[in-house]
Amino acid sequence: MAVKVEMSEFLGHKAVTLSNGNAELIVLTGVGPRIISLSAYGGANHFCVRRDQLENPAQDAWNIFGGHRLWVSPELAGRSDEPDNVPVQVELLESGVRVSCKSDVTLTERAMTVTLDKKAARVSVVHEIKNLSMFDIELSAWALSVMDAGGLLAVEQISEDTGLLPNRSLSLWPYSAMNDSRVYWGDRFITLNQDKDAAKPFKLGMPADKGYAAYFNHGQLVVKRFEFDPEAIYPDFGCNFEAYTCDFMLESESLSPLELLAPGQSVTHVEEWEIFDKVSRPAPRDENAIAAALEGRA
Repeated sequence: MAVKVEMSEFLGHKAVTLSNGNAELIVLTGVGPRIISLSAYGGANHFCVRRDQLENPAQDAWNIFGGHRLWVSPELAGRSDEPDNVPVQVELLESGVRVSCKSDVTLTERAMTVTLDKKAARVSVVHEIKNLSMFDIELSAWALSVMDAGGLLAVEQISEDTGLLPNRSLSLWPYSAMNDSRVYWGDRFITLNQDKDAAKPFKLGMPADKGYAAYFNHGQLVVKRFEFDPEAIYPDFGCNFEAYTCDFMLESESLSPLELLAPGQSVTHVEEWEIFDKVSRPAPRDENAIAAALEGRA
């Protein structure tokens, strides 16, 4: 069937809903750019939603809101977390929508082109950041999915045999404890468990050369796919993937290579999402079960 593209509302905010009978996406247009809902097969929203902020947003500060957003990396206060509380430009497409917003503070334009497959629970999100200033800007497009509470993230490590040389690296933030019980440093996978009772934040970053991250929740599996260029320079000591968690959500984040944009130039970063139904949440340390669940899906 064809994708239905309809104007809608979500918690009082204008939005566009995309649906194909197997999956549904809700893209906010009253604020953003932001995708606030991702669901499939009549299941739950896989994105965290902060109802309190959506229903009563702070106008002079950044609101997390939830959902999926586009930031600028490396992270810098006032640049990455510039408030996105205003309406966006909207272009309806045959199977999706393009939403964009220009910033007078960072002198950039951020845009997301969101398209839904005509049948499958599969989504493409093209992220764009354009330099609107008169000067060169070095940046990375940073795509952040705020996943719903209660899930398990799994990301596969580099497995290349480099002999006597190291083959992988890891980035940790000052508040990240290596012995945090939510993280499991496995042989093939690193897993991160979202714990509603653990308020202390934890964040890790890494080069994910397999180009995917998986999130198990609500009896389903969400696979996020993205590119990895081994020759490119990535932010945060070489990360094309990062994950952050606290007591109400877990963020699954991918990043493009750092690029020096001349005035008028843009960086583009593509993610593909796919939801698989009837997939049980494996134990965080059961790497065999994780591998089996991802076979043919990652």
